[in-house]
Amino acid sequence: MRILPSLLAGAACALLTFSCGSDDDGGFTDGNADPQRAECETRTVLSCTGSNGVCHEFYSDEAADAIYSTCVQLGDIISENPCPERYSECCIHIEGSYDYPEGICLTDDDPDLAEFRSRCESTEDRPEKWCGG
Repeated sequence: MRILPSLLAGAACALLTFSCGSDDDGGFTDGNADPQRAECETRTVLSCTGSNGVCHEFYSDEAADAIYSTCVQLGDIISENPCPERYSECCIHIEGSYDYPEGICLTDDDPDLAEFRSRCESTEDRPEKWCGG
C-alpha cells in the first residue's frame, strides 16, 4: 500500500508541472485558443494580397486553411509571412473570418486610408484593433 501514496504524489506533481507551465504569450501564434488575444504583434500564419492592393493577414491555422482556396480562386498573392512592410496601416477584425481574427492592411499612401481608419473603431458588437502609424 506504500506504493499508492507515492504514485499519487507523482501524478499530482506531473499535473502541477503541466498546468503551471509558462503563461508567457510572447510565442502566441494562433488565435484559435482565444481569438480575443490577437494583437498587433501577433504572428501571421498566412497573408493574401488582392489585385485591389489590400492585404489580409490571418493568425489562425484553421482560418488560414479555410481562406486559402478563396485566395487562390481570386488570384491573390499568398504568403506564409505577414503582409509586406509597406502595409503598415492595419485593422484587426477580432471576429473577422470564420470567427477568427483577420487583419486588413493598407499602405500609408492609400487614398482610402482616412475612411478605412475611421471605420476601424471597436464597438461592443464589432471588436476591432487599429495597428498603424
